[in-house]
Amino acid sequence: MIINDISYVILIDGKLISKAEASEYFLPRDLEIMQDEKIILRIGKEYKIVFVGTFITPNKNYISLPKSMIETEENVNITRRIMNKYSEKTDERNKHLGVNKTFIPDKEGKFDSDIYYYKTLKKYFLDSFNFNFIYPENRIQKISNYPIEGEIDFIQSKLHILEKGSWIYDVIDIGLEDNDHKNWNLGNIYYNTLLSLAKIHDTDNEIKKIKDRKDSLLRQGFKIEEDSRVFKIKEDSSVLQKTKIEDIIQDIIKDIKKCKVDSTYIIIKNTLLNYFKNLNIGQRYSMDIFYSKRFEYVWEFLCKDALKDNNIFREEMKPLTDKAYSITDEDKKPISAKIDIFSDYNNFKFIGDAKYYKNINEKFFKEWAFYTITINNKYPSAIFIPGPETKFIAVKNTNLQIPKKKNDQIYRTINFNLIVIYLSLKDVAMDLINGTSKTIDDVQKIIQSKEEELKNISRF
Repeated sequence: MIINDISYVILIDGKLISKAEASEYFLPRDLEIMQDEKIILRIGKEYKIVFVGTFITPNKNYISLPKSMIETEENVNITRRIMNKYSEKTDERNKHLGVNKTFIPDKEGKFDSDIYYYKTLKKYFLDSFNFNFIYPENRIQKISNYPIEGEIDFIQSKLHILEKGSWIYDVIDIGLEDNDHKNWNLGNIYYNTLLSLAKIHDTDNEIKKIKDRKDSLLRQGFKIEEDSRVFKIKEDSSVLQKTKIEDIIQDIIKDIKKCKVDSTYIIIKNTLLNYFKNLNIGQRYSMDIFYSKRFEYVWEFLCKDALKDNNIFREEMKPLTDKAYSITDEDKKPISAKIDIFSDYNNFKFIGDAKYYKNINEKFFKEWAFYTITINNKYPSAIFIPGPETKFIAVKNTNLQIPKKKNDQIYRTINFNLIVIYLSLKDVAMDLINGTSKTIDDVQKIIQSKEEELKNISRF
């Protein structure tokens, strides 16, 4: 699939791929590295995808979508938004959910990831308050209360007008005929490097912000032109000879070094320099992913946000959820569970659990028992599994034995029900992006439509 002029192999988390399919998807060396990184597992004669996110190799670009998503450009953008929003979230052990790193197989040493360089350059580029666009060292700014010469820096002028009255910033070019500045193109390298990384690591919406900022700079009189060398490195690495790539990188590094900049912009120049030096180290692999097991936490965060998890409701139920319950499964083994979601929206409450990798055919015995007893069977209980669309799957029921009294050895049998619902991951993500409530509205309709069945739950 071609997205923003870059070719991707689209994968789906959890999907099993035959050996024949694997030879179509992956180059042998890429497949070997992905297995080493444990983002693809060999299971018998098949391979299983066990990650969500992007994996960039010297040969191909791979992106894996969450389970139940279909291969569309829109879903690629949604996955990238999820990566951006949740990769730095932490689990109960305070470990980041996402993994982003750049490495060279069989070589020791740490390298800053492409994602690090992208986020750093993007931060500077979009920060119009502290940084205008990069320019040569001997282009200076002067403050006066009337235009002197050169071009006016409109952003700085506006800030100073608001702060100090009618002051005006003038940008004055000095010595641009010097040999050092005839071929001064650090601004072109800066913008084109940022754009090339954005096309791989960010969404259409974020790319638009970068392009809009460029348009604003062009209106201010800055010159920003395409530098095709940058895109050749990122887009043609699979077809260009290694020596050709190295020559291009060295050429760019020389251009960066010869460009002298004001002290304010040294940090940008050095970031670019380090990025291209890293590119020249060797056969680099870059990953910005969630392992499948870690995406279970992401699914929980997504469901909490979309289903209006409510801390007041959670605190209200704390006297019950903090209690120790003597609950046993069918084999009389003690069981416990954690309630993920306490939803309270439009005066309707329910509790639920986000299950990323659960099969809809499972019994969900632990959830039935713990959820229903914990909340004293007061509110509907539901399980949420990613699916192609938001829809009702089943009301599951089971018989559960609980003590008649605390520490009692005499058990009574009670029937419990649990609603199993598919949630569209796309709808969930779009609700969070757009601030809409389609998911919670659909889920409440499903639960309310089953009220008659829920009335048959035995109370105690």
